[in-house]
Amino acid sequence: MQPHDDSPAGRGAGERHGRWSRVPGPPLTDAQERALIALVDLCPGTGAESPLRPIATAAAMPPGPASLALRGLVRRRMAWKHDDEGDGETWTPTQGGRAAVDTMRDLLND
Repeated sequence: MQPHDDSPAGRGAGERHGRWSRVPGPPLTDAQERALIALVDLCPGTGAESPLRPIATAAAMPPGPASLALRGLVRRRMAWKHDDEGDGETWTPTQGGRAAVDTMRDLLND
């Protein structure tokens, strides 16, 4: 039985879609990898944010494809999009995104 939207159990429940699974999703695309690496490099500390243009420049991509790649990272919970008023969109990597970049860099250094 599903909780009603006005019940305490129903508050915030609409944020998550689907079930958690141990099976990994498809691998990141090249654009997603480049955008994630650029985002982690531009946001060295936890809570740091970066606007789209510097991310696109660092990833050597136009802003449109960079935005699509970042949206894919948000769906995978590797990045977070902030819609701050006045500043436009800013992005920050999640801990999972930072860990993925660390793993990519470890694999490249071996």
